[in-house]
Amino acid sequence: MATRDSLAADIRDNLEDAGVTFYSAADVNDAIQDAYDDIAVISGCIQKSATINFTSLLSYYDFRSLISDYFAVVAIFNNNTNRWLYPDTRRSFDKIRFDWELMEGQPYMFCPIDSKRVAITPRMTIGSGNMTVYYRATADTLGATDTPQIHVDMTTLIEHYVTADLLDQMQEYIKADAWFQKYFDGLMEYKLRIGRLALSDYLPQLQVR
Repeated sequence: MATRDSLAADIRDNLEDAGVTFYSAADVNDAIQDAYDDIAVISGCIQKSATINFTSLLSYYDFRSLISDYFAVVAIFNNNTNRWLYPDTRRSFDKIRFDWELMEGQPYMFCPIDSKRVAITPRMTIGSGNMTVYYRATADTLGATDTPQIHVDMTTLIEHYVTADLLDQMQEYIKADAWFQKYFDGLMEYKLRIGRLALSDYLPQLQVR
């Protein structure tokens, strides 16, 4: 398994140390973190779950403030009813009832509103019990011996990104473009892979109201 420091060594090999000594270890490590952050967000490869308590008369839950590494919601399970909440849109909510934000009862639908908030309806009159939120997470901060939460065969994406970034900074633009192309091609392939995994994991359950 590749660690942050082993990735840094491989990146220096890619550059054949030509001018890379201009950059400190901190510069290389920062670039590795940038690559990891980018991959995690675009591919959605880090998926986690968190238990959130239901709140009385609350329709909009700010998951960003409730879950420290939250990026996007994938699915929600109501532990009170042992049922998946059905994903829908605000337009559909309005068709059901124009004042859907005032509906009260056990939640059975949800809709992402923005990068932080998710609407859940009906709202609970008196908050009790909880839900399990399955979400895409942001990348954790890597230490020297930490391993990125990326499939083993895709850690080369970090190498490609950082090699391209450092070459670009050295104004080796043609060489940088070749590495950037490897990165973007590989990232799109990885995103499709994660999408297929998510499809098989979640859609069969989510289709049931």
